[in-house]
Order: sequence, then C-alpha cells, then structure tokens
Amino acid sequence: MGNNSFHGSLPDELGNLRRLNIINLSNNSISDEIPPWFGSIPPSIFNISSLEVIFLGHNKFSGSIPSIPRNISSLRVINITSNALDGNLPSEMFDKIPNLQGLYLSRNQLSGRIPPSLFKCQELIEIRLAYNRFEGNLPTGIGNLTLLKTLDIGANNLRGQIPWQIGSLPNLQILDLSENKLAGPIPPSIGNLTLLKYLDFSSNSFSVCNWVGVICGSNRHLRVTGLNLNGMGLVGTIPPHLGHLSFLSSLSVLNNSFHGSLPNQLANLRRLKYIDFGNNTISGELPSWIGSFTQLERLYLDRNNFTGEIPTSFCYFPKLETLALQHNNLQGQIPNAIGNLASLERFSLDGNQISGQIPREIGNLLNLEYLFNSENNFEGPIPSSIGNLTLLKTMEIESNSLSGSLPNEIGNLHNLVDLRGSYAFQAKATNLESKDLHHTHILQITSLLPSSVCESTAKAMDEKSTLEIIDKHGPCSGLSQDKANKAPSHAEILRQDQARADSIHSMLSRSSNIPKTRLQSKPGISPGAGKYQVSVGFGSPKTQLSLVFDVVSQLTWIQCQPCAGYCYDQNDPIFDPSKSSSYTYVSCPSGICNRVSSQGMRQGCSSSSICLYGDAQSNTTYSIGYLSKETLTLTSSGVFQGFLFGCGQRNNLITDGGAAGTLGLGRGWFSLVSQTANTYHKVFSYCLPSKAGSNGYLNFGDANLPNSIKFTPMSSSFDGTRYYGLDMVDIGVGGERLSIDRSVFSNSGTIIDSASLVTRLPPPAYKRVRQAFLAKMTRYPTAPAMEPLGTCFDFSGYSSVSIPTITMYFDGGVEMPIDARGILYFNKLSQVCLAISHTEDDDDVSIIGNFQQKGYEVVYDDANGRIGFAPGRCG
Repeated sequence: MGNNSFHGSLPDELGNLRRLNIINLSNNSISDEIPPWFGSIPPSIFNISSLEVIFLGHNKFSGSIPSIPRNISSLRVINITSNALDGNLPSEMFDKIPNLQGLYLSRNQLSGRIPPSLFKCQELIEIRLAYNRFEGNLPTGIGNLTLLKTLDIGANNLRGQIPWQIGSLPNLQILDLSENKLAGPIPPSIGNLTLLKYLDFSSNSFSVCNWVGVICGSNRHLRVTGLNLNGMGLVGTIPPHLGHLSFLSSLSVLNNSFHGSLPNQLANLRRLKYIDFGNNTISGELPSWIGSFTQLERLYLDRNNFTGEIPTSFCYFPKLETLALQHNNLQGQIPNAIGNLASLERFSLDGNQISGQIPREIGNLLNLEYLFNSENNFEGPIPSSIGNLTLLKTMEIESNSLSGSLPNEIGNLHNLVDLRGSYAFQAKATNLESKDLHHTHILQITSLLPSSVCESTAKAMDEKSTLEIIDKHGPCSGLSQDKANKAPSHAEILRQDQARADSIHSMLSRSSNIPKTRLQSKPGISPGAGKYQVSVGFGSPKTQLSLVFDVVSQLTWIQCQPCAGYCYDQNDPIFDPSKSSSYTYVSCPSGICNRVSSQGMRQGCSSSSICLYGDAQSNTTYSIGYLSKETLTLTSSGVFQGFLFGCGQRNNLITDGGAAGTLGLGRGWFSLVSQTANTYHKVFSYCLPSKAGSNGYLNFGDANLPNSIKFTPMSSSFDGTRYYGLDMVDIGVGGERLSIDRSVFSNSGTIIDSASLVTRLPPPAYKRVRQAFLAKMTRYPTAPAMEPLGTCFDFSGYSSVSIPTITMYFDGGVEMPIDARGILYFNKLSQVCLAISHTEDDDDVSIIGNFQQKGYEVVYDDANGRIGFAPGRCG
C-alpha cells in the first residue's frame, strides 16, 4: 500500500491481521501516533506467520516508538524514515528483535542515547540514524556487528571519542559520523576497514592534533610541530602548502610513492630538525635551500631519483648528525667543504655515481661512526686523514675504482668493526692479497671487548608500533651493578643455549615419538638465556612487565598471583589479576578452551569451570595456569582488548634476566601474531642489539619496512608447527661458495630462532665451513674449544685481525652475508671462537641463531609465507 495518498490515522483494527508478514505503508500522508498494537501482537501470531518487514517511512507519524514486550525473532527490517517521531528509543527494544538486519530511522526527531541493546543484534547489515537528536557516546558494543556494511549516524549530537572497536567491522563500506560533536583522536583501528568506500567525519570537534601522524606542541596554541606519514601508501607530489607549517620541526614521509621535485615552499620550514623523504620516487636536483635549515640534525633523502651534484650548502649544517643520500642518481664529487660537518656521525652515499677522489677534508669529521661510499665511481687513494676518524665503526668502500695502498693511519681506528672494499690497491697494512679484501673483515680487537656504556644504535621506525629490545646482560638493561655482576658466565650462556637446541631437536625429532608438550615440575636449566626482552603492559590499570620475546613460543604467558603452584624470581612485581578491571578468564567447556589441545598444549578444566593450559618448550621451561583474557598494551596505539594469554600459576623460566614470562611470536592460533592480525597483518620485524652496549627494536606491522629487504619463502616442511622454517641451500666462506649438497640441509630442515644464540648446522655442512674458515685463518694460533664451539683462536698480542666473510644462501636466490659482529664469539683474548656449531645428528634441524642475525632487520611475514633480511638499519 506504499506510494499512495492515504491520510489520517492507522485504524487499530489492523492489529487483528494475525497472518501479516510485511507492512508497507511508506510514502503516504498517514499521521497521528504509531498505534500501540505494534508492541502488543500476541506471540501466537508467529506460530502461523511471522512478521518480517515494517515499512512506514515518509509519512507524518509523531510521538515515540512503543516498546516491544515480547520477542519478534522473525523481524528483519524496520524502516520509519522521514517522519516526526520523537522521544527516546526504548532501552530494551532491540532485545526483542535479535535477528534485525536493517534499521532505518533517519530524519525524525528521536533523542536520548542509542540503546546498547542495539549492538546485540549481530545480524545487522545496515544502520541509518542520521538527522535526529541522539546524544551521548557511540557505544563500544559497535564492534560486535561484524556483518555491518553501512553505519550512518550523521547530523546528531553524539559526543566523546570514536571507540577503537569501530575498527572491528571487517565488512563496513559506508561510515558517516559527520555533523556531531565528536572529539579526541581518530582511532588508528580505522585502518582495518579495508572494504570502506565512503568515510565522512566532517563537522565534528576533531583537532588536527589528534590526526594520525600529526604531532603538536604542548603550548596553548597547539602548533603542528611534527608530521609522521611513514608507510601510509600516499601518492602524488609533496604538497607545497606544507611550507605554511612554520613551527614544524620533524617531517617524515618515508616509504610512500611521492614523485616530482621538492616544492620550493618547504624552504620556509626553518625550524626543521628531522627530514626523512626516504624510499619514494622524488626526482630533480637536491635543492640548495635545504642548506638554510641551521637546526637540522638528521637528513634522509635516500632511495629516490635525485640527480645532479651534492650542493655545497649541504656542508654547513652545524648540528647535522646523519646525512643519507644513498641509492639516488647523484653525480659530481664530494665537496671539499664536507669537513665543516663537525657533528656528523653517519654519512651514506652508496649506490650513486659520485666520482673523483675521496677528499682529505673528510678526516675533519671527528664524530663520524659510519661511512658508506660503496657502488660509486671514486678513484685514487684513500686519504691518510681517514686515520683521524677514531670513532669510526664501519667503512664500506667496495665497488669503486680506488687504487694505491691502504694508509697506515687506518691502524688508528680502534673502534673499526667492519671494513669492506674491493679495488686495485695493494693492502700492505694488512698483509692481505688484494683479491681477498672484498671478502675480508678487518676487526679491531677492542671492538670484540664487552662494552660498559649503553648507546643506541638501531634506528627504530615508529614509536606507535615499536618496542625497544634490551639485552638483560648488557649495560642498557638498567639492572643494578649488583645484579649486573651476577650475569652468567660465557660457559653458562653456551650451556643454556645447548639446552635450548636440545629441546628444539627433541620436539622436532623425526625419529622419536617424544610428545610436543612434556611438563615437569622441577626447576632446571632454561633453553636459552632469555637475554633479549621487551616491556609490555597488562591490565587496567596497566602493569608494565618485561618478557622474553620468542619466535618459537606461540602462547604469551606471565606469572600471576596467587602463584598457587610455583613461581620463580622475577624483577617486576608479579601480576595480580584481582587489581585489573579488564581481566577475565576463559571458561570451560568452550570453543576457545578446546583449541588449547589442538595447538599442541595440554588442556584441562578446573573445579570452578576455568580453562586450564599447560605449555612447555622443554621439560624445564613451562607454564601451567588459567587461560585468560586481558588488555594488552604494546605501544601507545597498540592496545588490544580481550587478548588471550596464560595466567601462570606453576611456572619455570630461568632467564638470568628476571623476565616475567614469554611474549609468544611463534606460529599458531594463540600467537600474538595471529591475535593482532587485523592490525599488524601477521607481520613483525626486529633488529637485535648489535653488541652488549646497544639496544634494538621489535617492530609490528608492514608499514615501515625497509626497501632493501630480500625475502626467501618459508619452508612448507614446518607448516602446522610453531616454527618459522626456511630452506638453506649453501654456505660461502671468504667469497667462495662451498657447494654443499642441498640434501644436507633439506633432509633436516632449517628454522630461524630469536632466542637461540649460535647457529647450528648439520655435521657435514659444519665440517666444510670449519675447514674453509681455518684455511683463511692460518696466520693466527688456534685455541682450545669452548663447547659447543670447536673452532677457536688465540688473538693475544694482536691489535687487529682479518677474518673471512661468511654468507648463507637461501631459496629464492637470497644471500645473507653475516655481519662482522656475528662471526666470532669472544670469551677472552686467548679464546675467540667461530660462533657456529653443529647438531648432534645429521637429521637434526639446523638453527639460525640470533648471533648471526646481528646487523639485520629480520622480517617475518607469515601472511605471505616469507622471511626477509634487510641490512644496514640496525647500527
């Protein structure tokens, strides 16, 4: 009866139509109140024929919507759009219509709060409540409507913040919250709405300072001081209007697709301290006006298409610490004025077409630590002034046309860890054949010694997705001197590492029936020293805890009060669930609890119907307790409600670093990687501390990955396990591939591990590597073995040593040259060992340890089944 000219009131007698399925009186002129029989249809009518659709839109109804006293489970659509209804929606209204799919109440005069009961209707596909007078907050229950495609609540009086749960609507295509009074930050979870086609937040009270990537100052004027737009998939040219942000001190658009030249209007940004345009396709010459930024400390223009010469104006930054120009199309010579950059610590020019000689003025850069000049057209000798750079740690000059001899002054570089070069000069100073220099590391003995000073070397990508990695045995740990003195000996560290390898081999043994989970109650030696830890928050209010991060464990677990069984000593206070308002336990039986056993753990049920778990890496590292849910805070924007974890009541984890538990980054349903997949897309990466005196970082998500990653496919042999496998195909020593039969590796398989220390190879492969390494080290006396390391040397009396490079080769043509810091394990000057060992049996799985991962950002992309290695960003 829609689209007619009916007017007047609806007769009460319509309520007698007990077999009615659809009411369609839309687009008429019917007035008066909606009759009460809408809420008084007897239940018996639904035994005959169910009411499914109500169309009363575009009439002149007034008054309020009546209550619905009994269930109408068949009702799918309510459309009363464009009337004159007012008043509040009944609070219990939607409890009675649980299968509602479409709600259309736009263009009325409805007021009050949106009833939370609406968000119990999990079949909803479309909600349109625009142009009313609804007030209050948008309920957090919105996240329950996972089928929702349209949410239009524009032109109301909603206040407060947009709840982060709105990012839990995977099917949402239209989102309109315009013309309200919403404020606060726009939640980053909006980025999860990958099907979104229409988004309107206009005419609210959002401050630009709450936008993602915008940083404002703390003064009352709230000036924009920082833009961090890294990895946001932006395209086009750099907007010239950015030049109006005169208070900007930090500008970063790393990892996007900007093209064209840099606009001249940016010359107005005289307060800039940090610039990062890296990894775009920006072209044109390097603008000389950048040289007017006297406050500049870091300048990243790398991996673009810049042409021309390096402007002389780039040589007069009084505070510049980093100048990154690598991988462009720059030509010409390094200006002689380069020596004026007195604060410069890192200078990167590799991958350009720079020619001429390296200027002797480079010796004036007394604070320089990293010099990257490889893959250019440099010629002539290395200037002797290079010996002035006593803080230099890394110098890469390979793939040039340099000639002459290495200057004797290079012996002054006591901090030099890595020297790489391939050119025609005669290396008198090191007694090396020139053909070997490209495949040799020259190490100062002092670089092998333990550090007592904490210094940051890794360039963390984004504080909103990054955790700091601390070596609990090093000076960056923050432990008291008394605790630091209790750090384990090298023999104990290697013993713990051997125990971890043994446990992995037991669980992956192809010739035994040892179960994946074997729990013991006696404390013992933990596999691995648990030295690399990160700090995360649990609960509401948040309790900060240090956890061992582990790519082999899938379940995150922490020790919990009341420690009904056994709790080992930890540095942080033991977590007390009773003090957290967001803690809940998982009941049993339940679908979630049933997954425990399917994921290789023990499963049980307490007398009070709480789900019990038992997780073990070995017979001496385990946790038994309550499977629970809690708010997990990784970073300021990485907050996850209802995170599944183990609240341990009987635990053992001897880490020597006092960790509160384990952060599980392995593969599996309970893994943090799986639980945060909607936000981080099952991708994480890390840079481990390159030495005891440095820190590292653990990065979540795929937004800030370096362009230099080389990916190798994950091995299918480890699908369905918690392990990240990859296919090793060969190893090279001193630039020569050993041509080891591929079956040596494929018969056992290879995994990568964050908590194992040294790499372990099948005995036939280890034998070949050891022989080749010894052949290149004949100038140094051998030393006794330090189990499990059997290839050791005595460097007593040497100030520097030259060692051959070692390269791992993986499927997909990926080469991983081991960083110079990942080749030798230092016990004492008279006992320095190759940090590679062998497995017990030929069919024991190979393990790539964390020692060989130094200097690389290691990327785990479980969504696409690949593992990547990116050199150069880890210090």
